[in-house]
Amino acid sequence: MNPTQRFQNAELTGAIIPLLIRMMVADGKIMKNEIQSLSVMIEESSAEFPRPGLGISLSEILTKVLKKTDEEVISESLDILKKEEREEALLLLFGMAGIDGSFHKKEKDFISKVQLAFGYDKSKIDGVLDLI
Repeated sequence: MNPTQRFQNAELTGAIIPLLIRMMVADGKIMKNEIQSLSVMIEESSAEFPRPGLGISLSEILTKVLKKTDEEVISESLDILKKEEREEALLLLFGMAGIDGSFHKKEKDFISKVQLAFGYDKSKIDGVLDLI
């Protein structure tokens, strides 16, 4: 299943994309395959959930998101996502973190921040993150 098909509307996809961008830059480098994956998700989301006048480019989205802190992006997503959608968002974050073939400590730290904000137990988070 395509990642954007997991979400029911543009608002939800709009809550996920900023999280994915923050994950993408967490390790301090942006890989070509990360950009391609994010671009596909944005394009498919725009086609599936057209919004009049949106017409925003990936570079504009990146600029907007990178002006915010991790905490701001997480908080905004938390306000939109329901519990089951948060689980899907976490799966996508793990996918973005591993897209380059490794999990950087800063990527694990970001996932941990998101999981804590989403209400997951710290001991369970640590157990999962120890596996990667």
